[in-house]
Amino acid sequence: MNLLESLLAQKLVLCRGESVVTMAGSDAVLTPVAGNSYRCGELSSLTVSNLPETGPYSIVFFSGNTPTTTVFPASVRGLEDFAAEANTLYEINILDNRAVLASWEVTADEQLD
Repeated sequence: MNLLESLLAQKLVLCRGESVVTMAGSDAVLTPVAGNSYRCGELSSLTVSNLPETGPYSIVFFSGNTPTTTVFPASVRGLEDFAAEANTLYEINILDNRAVLASWEVTADEQLD
């Protein structure tokens, strides 16, 4: 199974709503747990640290009029040059320190209904 197939298989588990964590506030500091999907609202900053060595997790957030400042450990492959853009919804899926990123340009009223 390649990385994409593995991420998709694990994402199907997360999509069933087994471990969704809703984050409050505009500044999120995450210590992710494998198997969780973190749903944030509009963020001004996102800091992710102390990653699980194995297993999937995902982060969904909205970068509003001012782009979200993000900090990920250097060990996460695929996010080395990531910089959030304004008015964009992001979904970041990470499995075994490898990231796949999806983004959609949206307005504030469309963000996370």
